[in-house]
Formats: sequence, C-alpha cells, structure tokens
Amino acid sequence: MQVGIFIPPEDHPDHDPDLQEYLEQLVTTCCAVQSKVQFVHFQIGDSAAPISGCKQILLNPKGMGGILRRDSFGLNRALKETPVEVLVAPLAPQLSVNTPLFLCALDLAAWEQAPNDDPAPLRPQNVKRWKQYCLQARRILAPTKYVQRRFLDFFECPMDKLLISPVGLSETPEDTAPPLAETPYIVVYASTRTRSLMHRVRSALEVITEKYPHQVIVLGPGYPDEPHHWGANTLRLEHCPAALRASLYRHGDIFVYAGLHDGSAMRLLEAIRAGIPVVAAKSGALEEVVGDLPVYFNPGSTNAIIRALQRVLDEPEAQQEKLDAKAAKVLGQHNWETCAWKFLGALKQLS
Repeated sequence: MQVGIFIPPEDHPDHDPDLQEYLEQLVTTCCAVQSKVQFVHFQIGDSAAPISGCKQILLNPKGMGGILRRDSFGLNRALKETPVEVLVAPLAPQLSVNTPLFLCALDLAAWEQAPNDDPAPLRPQNVKRWKQYCLQARRILAPTKYVQRRFLDFFECPMDKLLISPVGLSETPEDTAPPLAETPYIVVYASTRTRSLMHRVRSALEVITEKYPHQVIVLGPGYPDEPHHWGANTLRLEHCPAALRASLYRHGDIFVYAGLHDGSAMRLLEAIRAGIPVVAAKSGALEEVVGDLPVYFNPGSTNAIIRALQRVLDEPEAQQEKLDAKAAKVLGQHNWETCAWKFLGALKQLS
C-alpha cells in the first residue's frame, strides 16, 4: 500500500507547526515499525526537512500561485505521476484532489475562536462546505475524544469516521548541562492556540514579576499580532527545537500554557515529562489528557492567572509531589508506537 502525506508550507496561513510535528513523528514511527505501507511525502520545495523513511516528491512551486483558487498546490499533477491509495493531509486548507483523503486535526480551534476575543463563541465559517468536505473524507485522525465530539457538534461527522490516536512523546537526551538561561524563570508558550489569552497572561506576568525575582522566557512560533517587545526581563525564543525546550523546562519554575480549545495537550505533555509544574487554561482536552496535574485557571480572568502562578511559586514542594506521584501514569499512555499501529490499522481497512 502506498500512502501520500501533504503538509502546507510554513508560509501558508493554515500551516500548523504542532500538527506538522505530530504527523512527522507518526509517519516516522510507522516507517520504523513496519515495511508494508510505503509513505510518499509531497513537499513544496525545501519548505520542510524530509520525513525519515518516506519517499520525497517535490511539488512544482508554480502550484503555489493557485492556492486561493484551490488548485491544491500542484498536487493533482504530482498524484498522477506518483499515485497513492490515500492522501493524509491536515483538515485545512481544503484540497481539491481526486485521491481519497485521510484528514488530520489536533483540534478545531481555528473555527472556535476569533482573534482578540475572550473565550469566543462558535463562529460559523462556511459550515456547510466544511461539513461536506469532512463527510467526503475516508477517515479523520484526531488525538482525543474531545476533538471527536467537536467534529460531531460542529460538522456533524459520524463518530466512527474519526480515529482517536493520542499524541506520543519523543525521546529527548538526558540533560546534565547547566541552565541555558539565568534562573529563576517562568516559561510561557506562545502560538495561535494561545493567542486569545496572551493579553491576560502578559498582564498577570507584569504583576508576578514585580513580586517574584523571575524572568520570563517566551517559547513557540508566535501569532500574527504578537507584540514586538514583551517587556523588560523577557527572553523571546521563536524557533526552539524539542531538545532545547526540554532543557529550558527542566530548569524552569513554571510552564504557562493559555491555549483555548486545545485538543491534544501536546505542549503540556512534553513539559510535564520534563518535570516542570504547569499552569494552564481550563479549556479543551487538557483535563481529558493530563487530569489534575496542572494548576488550572479560569480563561476569562486575569486575576485567576495571577492566583494560579502565585500558588505554584508559593507551594513548589506540593506541586512537585503531585507531579512525582501522578505524572508517570499519564505519560505512560502516550507512546508513538501505539499511535502508529492504530493509524496503520485504519489504513489497512481502507486498502
């Protein structure tokens, strides 16, 4: 069986770095554990590193000129030359291809929140067209039951169309090096998923850093209207590979994640594995995935964020004891091989 993979390039508005990481890890693991399914990575130029174990097909950059006309990045031409039985691709952007689709989504946050809103109401965006697109897909890959329910609520997708395959955890080398930044510090993750609440997080951190001697390290790909300057005593790291993130987590005092409608808890899992206490918005699939390991805050209240941060900073031993007692059970449920075999089983049913 030959299976295609397509991920939009980094400069495309629908590019999702978290989903790209998920798909790359999933496919790399599939290639490592079996040889019957061959994967073909359809890629626009050198927009991303090759996926290990995949045959690589470079798409004609001229296809980029038709993105808004939905000519599918030149994919149809490439699929005629290198046919596959199914094409694995993110939910967005919509692709106009003749090959059956296996769609993937970590969540529906792009549909559920609007820029600069507090916890936003559901916003219909050509819902009828998206319903049809989802129903035409052969299967949809999602990381949690929360995302499965959101597909049912929003696009009326049958429950059995969605394959639930939780994110795995990648191995990172043991870190015996000294801290990469001056301690103590608080780590904040900034991305489109945290965009709606970052103004509250920034206000809370201004209060906290006046009372506590911490600097702030902001990680992540950022978001379109991110401020150019985060303030004094703040370090911004936009491009931060997994090993560097893990090292920063290990020496930090708090990891702050203000994602609304997050469907995978990917960033929380990697932080918890590194042993850093987590403060997170009470939203999306976070409780489903990591239970009560984080200290949660009401996403509609800046004061709630301040109280959560103070609780961790004032009671570090209690938070560490909770992590030590419960983290191993949670982390043990997230293995890339388990994720890969579920995915391969679903592909086999389509052949």
